[in-house]
Amino acid sequence: MLLAVGVTASVVAATASSAGAGGKAPKVKIVVLAETTGESAAAVPYYDNGAKMAAEELGDRVEYIRIPAPVAPAGAENAFQQARDQDPDAIIGFPASSQGIAVSESIKSAGIPFFTLSSGEQLVKNGPNGANNLFLIRPVDTLSATAQAQYAIDTLKKKKIGLVCVDNATGVNGCNAAKKVIQG
Repeated sequence: MLLAVGVTASVVAATASSAGAGGKAPKVKIVVLAETTGESAAAVPYYDNGAKMAAEELGDRVEYIRIPAPVAPAGAENAFQQARDQDPDAIIGFPASSQGIAVSESIKSAGIPFFTLSSGEQLVKNGPNGANNLFLIRPVDTLSATAQAQYAIDTLKKKKIGLVCVDNATGVNGCNAAKKVIQG
């Protein structure tokens, strides 16, 4: 669900101004940054598959690229620079807060919309590592999880919503809150 929201938000933001006047909506380039080994390697296929599913649903309006992003700060910075060099419309990534925090200045200076998969409170807009182009899509509390599920149902008109939950207090509580909304 989180990646679908991120990919959809990226496409809507990038195509809103150019789809008018009868013109064809442009192709939106989305880059996903997630490591292939390390602390969240078990979740990486879910991130990748979720982004691919969202891109497939949106059809030829989306170009999807995945770049491996190691957890170590230097590796995360290198992956971000590779993503930036692709000239994307948006970047989704960094499952670990340590990645986003370490690369936050580069994210800010690039100005590319960045949807982070982590829930690091330092990355919120007015936080010490926040930026106007940095958005958290992973719920940091049950209210956020509830709002995201409601958005997927009401705005995106989704009938089937999959949840990938982290097995800790935040993940379990967030998923339980989202499930209540999804199940009605």
